[in-house]
Amino acid sequence: MSWITKHPKFVLTMTLIITIITGLLIPGIVINNSVRVFFPDDHPSNLKLEQLDETYGNQILMVVSLTDEEKGILTPALINHVSELVKEIETYDFVEDVKALTNTDYPVGTEEGMEVGPLIPRDFSGSGKDIEEIRRRLMDWPRMYRKMVYSDDLKATQLIISIDYDHEARDLDILYSKVVSLIKEKGLSGVEYRMAGHPVITQRAKAYMYHDLLILIPVVLAVILTILFLAFKRPRATLLPVITVAIATVWTFGVMALAGIEFTIITTCLPVLLIAVGSAYGIHVLNHYYDELSETDSELEHTELVARSVRRVSKPVLMAGVTTIAGFMSIVTSQIVPLRMFAIFSSLGTLFSLILAMTFIPAILCLKPPKDHAEMRDSGHAAEMRERFYIKIFSYLRSRKPALLLGTMIIIAFSIYGLTQIDIESSMLEYFPKQSTMRQHNDYIAKTFSGTNIFSLVIKGEKSGDLANPEILKVMDDLKTYLIEHHEKIGKIISYSDFIRRMNMIMNYPPAEVPTDGDVVTPAEPSFSSDDDVEFASFFDDAEPEEDASFSSFFDEEESWKGAAGEVVSTIAEKNESPFPYEQYAEEMTYRDFLELISEAALEKSGTELTGSELVTLIQRRFNYRGAAFDEIPYDPGRYPVETREDLADLISQYLLLYSGSLDEFADDALEPTEACMTIQMTNNATGPVAEVIKDAKAFAERNFPDGYVLEAGGTAEMELALTRMVTSSQIVSLVVALVIVFIIIALAFRSILAGLIGCVPLSMAILINFGIMGLTGINLDIVTSLIASIAIGIGVDYTIHFMTNYHEERLKSGDLQQVTRNSLKLSGRAILINALAVGLGFAVLLFSGFVVLRYIGLLVAIIMGTSSLAALVLLPIILNTFRPSFMTRKSGGK
Repeated sequence: MSWITKHPKFVLTMTLIITIITGLLIPGIVINNSVRVFFPDDHPSNLKLEQLDETYGNQILMVVSLTDEEKGILTPALINHVSELVKEIETYDFVEDVKALTNTDYPVGTEEGMEVGPLIPRDFSGSGKDIEEIRRRLMDWPRMYRKMVYSDDLKATQLIISIDYDHEARDLDILYSKVVSLIKEKGLSGVEYRMAGHPVITQRAKAYMYHDLLILIPVVLAVILTILFLAFKRPRATLLPVITVAIATVWTFGVMALAGIEFTIITTCLPVLLIAVGSAYGIHVLNHYYDELSETDSELEHTELVARSVRRVSKPVLMAGVTTIAGFMSIVTSQIVPLRMFAIFSSLGTLFSLILAMTFIPAILCLKPPKDHAEMRDSGHAAEMRERFYIKIFSYLRSRKPALLLGTMIIIAFSIYGLTQIDIESSMLEYFPKQSTMRQHNDYIAKTFSGTNIFSLVIKGEKSGDLANPEILKVMDDLKTYLIEHHEKIGKIISYSDFIRRMNMIMNYPPAEVPTDGDVVTPAEPSFSSDDDVEFASFFDDAEPEEDASFSSFFDEEESWKGAAGEVVSTIAEKNESPFPYEQYAEEMTYRDFLELISEAALEKSGTELTGSELVTLIQRRFNYRGAAFDEIPYDPGRYPVETREDLADLISQYLLLYSGSLDEFADDALEPTEACMTIQMTNNATGPVAEVIKDAKAFAERNFPDGYVLEAGGTAEMELALTRMVTSSQIVSLVVALVIVFIIIALAFRSILAGLIGCVPLSMAILINFGIMGLTGINLDIVTSLIASIAIGIGVDYTIHFMTNYHEERLKSGDLQQVTRNSLKLSGRAILINALAVGLGFAVLLFSGFVVLRYIGLLVAIIMGTSSLAALVLLPIILNTFRPSFMTRKSGGK
């Protein structure tokens, strides 16, 4: 210490050089809030998302919805506009695919068999006839198109933009900006545009973070300056702690940039933390410095006075710094990467603040000593007033021990109850205010379409071709039905089995006309597209078709296929005896006939309730209208021209042959898939419903899957669910680790296990009250709020150590507990209360954050500073005076 006081200019010069270098590095920090950044590279959820991307295409989606409340979406202007947007966005870097109304495919049955043409053909003229045909096509396959490319009222459509998995944060910045600019530039009058999806959430989070950093840092500095000025009423004492933490913050973020650590929403509160917490060390150093000035009557050399005051305060300050760092470092046990980075850099920033408080501040004090010691002495009247205030409060509470004990027990009881009510949630959408534009856009898209919170269920077999087995396909289809019926938060499920059902229905279209001679004629599907429009690419692919790309039916005599039984497979429509009354297509029907038809169809429905759409479906199935009777997985050999279920597997393989290379988003192989998936869209972003769906799906698979098949879940929604589970485990571990470390440090410092236990009492109370408030007020435990307990321990332990250290020193001087308490409160009370006020109000600045979750942190940390400081100043004296632990009278314990 004497070296620092003898060479203050060198200390200041080195401080300035380091500050300039680290400050120049800060602009290189990258902001990234992608859900993947929260996971280690080898985490199972991260690996599953990567595997899903490799097998089925990208899982990271940005959604743009277009709504025309007046004209609807089926107008030439809007359809052409969507087409232009799709073509432009598809050219952007890191865009893998764009699914939209204008490039979705339409599979249909024809007299040749099956064709796949565009839903809206390239020769679309915009005529009334064309619009009506598009409307009919949309209604022909609602399982696929409804709430995917059109809303129920046909007033909204959406573009689903798939983004390359390997993009960087800056790449997403550019892509998002381009899409926003495109909408502003080419937007149609009368059309309202909305954006949602995980990429949009991360981009909006970045905007909120910029706002917070620009607004909150100056505000928290102003708050700390105000508190220090009111406390010390001296310009130097006001400015030095703030300058110290500002320099420490610059050093911290410079090192972050140098190490290539990305900035996340969790890191947003790091500047506030460092400024509020780091100022404590400067406050304690200056407080002891001015105490020395007020008590020194001799003409002591000023540099020696500085050195002596710093030496006197070094032990409690160093212990407080070490325990604060230990509290923060307890978070490093978390699997969540940004939490680990927060632990490391909050600890590093605290270390920088501690070093600067012990070097930079003494150097400044030595360079500019006060003109007169007497001028710097504290007002005796003010000191006496503070002392009376502390003793009065302590005496009042001590005289009412039963009431204090009862009140403490009531608080503990309510806190324990609140703890049991805490919800654990990690959806980043919940961080934004409900009235924010992004939340409103997301809610609209979730309600109008099927939601943007997406994950996949993957069904895996053991060998090639296992997912052409009707046994597993039937169960897969049943699983979809089961999940939709039991989970109202599911907006839509698109399954591999849906495509098999569609193929099966198409290949069993009935004749549309029955001539008088009784010969069955199967006319071609009405269409305004040319033969050249027919293609067999992905259902959502917009690739150019090849000449003569239509396939003849695989039941054609020229290219017949023989099943396992060696018989030529033909469609039901081609059998001599049909189970469906096709001849009635050409007959007129009376009202009585119609009513009888309705009654007969209704009898087929089990139960008493029957909706209009269900009635229509039953009638269509009765006549096999447009193949409705075969809208199923081929499972019953008796309904098909085959003998065994193995033959049906061969039939399904032939379906897949027609779609060779077209189902990449739903199967790992076009012809002989080993695995296939279903994509589930949730109407909200909470992780609880996702957990329930996955749990039910796995239970269903356990009960119903044939041997050799397993089910796995993956995707961005599943990653958020995994994040929620990681929050729980990391919170428990970090709490235990932090309390154990604090216990060990205090126990070693005083060489007493009892000292460690007593030191943990104020912290445990503060943490319990924090969780109680969270549970009682409905504040979720999430990635960000999980920091509060460790922050509470890291900061609150300062108050405990300062009081116990001063109490120990006074206890060695006197056996009069009243005097010991009075002197301890005199020495510690002011610094503890100033620090608690500075930190509490500093964090309260977060109440002005754009993020709801940071507002919660601001509120809870402010409360916790109050409870932990009061517990240190009230509970500790009562405990120490009541039990009179022997470690407080051992000289070796404090040395």
